[in-house]
Amino acid sequence: MSSPIFYIVSRLCSYILSIAVVNYWRGVWGFVDLSGITLRSAGLTTAISTSVLVISRGLCNCLAPPLVTISDLVKEDYFKIPTRFKSKPRSSLKFYMDVGFSVVFIRGFAIAQWRGVWTLLDLLLTPGDAFLSAWLSLVAGNILTIFLFVIQWPIMYLARKLRVSHTKVKFIALLAIEDLMTFCGMVAAILVWRGCWQLYDQCLIVDDTELSLWVSHGAAAVLGMAMLHYLVFIQAGLFKDGEVINSGEQTFFDTRFITNFIQHTLDKNKKTSEKRAETQEC
Repeated sequence: MSSPIFYIVSRLCSYILSIAVVNYWRGVWGFVDLSGITLRSAGLTTAISTSVLVISRGLCNCLAPPLVTISDLVKEDYFKIPTRFKSKPRSSLKFYMDVGFSVVFIRGFAIAQWRGVWTLLDLLLTPGDAFLSAWLSLVAGNILTIFLFVIQWPIMYLARKLRVSHTKVKFIALLAIEDLMTFCGMVAAILVWRGCWQLYDQCLIVDDTELSLWVSHGAAAVLGMAMLHYLVFIQAGLFKDGEVINSGEQTFFDTRFITNFIQHTLDKNKKTSEKRAETQEC
């Protein structure tokens, strides 16, 4: 498939999938809200969903921008969406069960966890002043994000030291470190998202809510596709806790936006040069 056709078809598929994802989120949040918009309900939702994700080693799937980037640069990997148990796509009961578990169980509890934390912030962060609450949320989220970016290098250094040690509890210790970093990253992401959403509602075309929503939606969709990072909108694929902390990477959070572009360009130029060299030899 030629590049222009592939680009159009792939982004159209992603756009349709993003609509399904948004509806899934709305559905889960709606069911969670049936238990009541109270501190007790939100606290229980957060505690239960977090516990389930920790036990099933799926807590890492609650992360979102600004602490995560997923690029659309590699065409061959565009439609590869890993499931929880990494089953190969085929017509088999194992694959279907893996998909169901990944989408309904892991992703469902991750969405419920977001709703729990979001509701806690709504109830605790200056609930009487929506504008101030939005700004506090956005500022706090960015401060926490910067803090996590700064400490991720010493955290990964500590992880490397633990991996070479002979302690019997190093696996649990590494997993605990990753879960703590992930939970803090999730809180930071929710703070940023909540702040942005509420500021959009209060500052962007406040006299026409429907137009405001269309402008936000259209601008974000176009920019995401233009910057070749639309997949981050749908959070395609699932991962398992323990993979990052044992990966040997220098950083905990994958936010290599510019680096991905540079590396992709270098790889593409290298392949082009190799093809030219082969053509000249022939």
